[in-house]
Amino acid sequence: SHFKPSTLIREKRKVHLYEHQETILEDLKKHRANGETTALVVLPTGTGKSQIVLEDLNNLAREGKIHRVLIMVPSLKVKEDWENRVQDLRHHLNITIEFYNKSFISRNKLPSDYYDYICFDEAHHAQAVNCHKTLTYFDPKYLVGLTATDERLDMKKLQDIFGEYDKH
Repeated sequence: SHFKPSTLIREKRKVHLYEHQETILEDLKKHRANGETTALVVLPTGTGKSQIVLEDLNNLAREGKIHRVLIMVPSLKVKEDWENRVQDLRHHLNITIEFYNKSFISRNKLPSDYYDYICFDEAHHAQAVNCHKTLTYFDPKYLVGLTATDERLDMKKLQDIFGEYDKH
């Protein structure tokens, strides 16, 4: 593996993770050790869901487990936020940040196992038809949904896509 030892990366980390973020990262590791590949992170707005994913990506990249990443986003503002946040990771990972509909269209050009890791931001939209088709087409090693709202208004459960999940 050509990745640097973890201590170097950790020392450069600008953001200190809060206890709840560390707990969720540990949960992700435990679930994966048990063979689970999908997770839904449910936390209130502004509590650092994307920071958990950045750290997760960093850890998996360092272990050589992932190379190509898709981050699916609903809006330009969310896309710009992600673009700013992933800068440091682009040295190690091939990261694509796309609007839901763009990833729905581009899936036709890619093999289903193209992405190693998919992060679906604002995951309460995951049951929308195009999003659902995109997520069921791709078969990443890891799928992580992020949301502040796990109960959809139409009561369709996100477990259909992300499996059973713990609320933190």
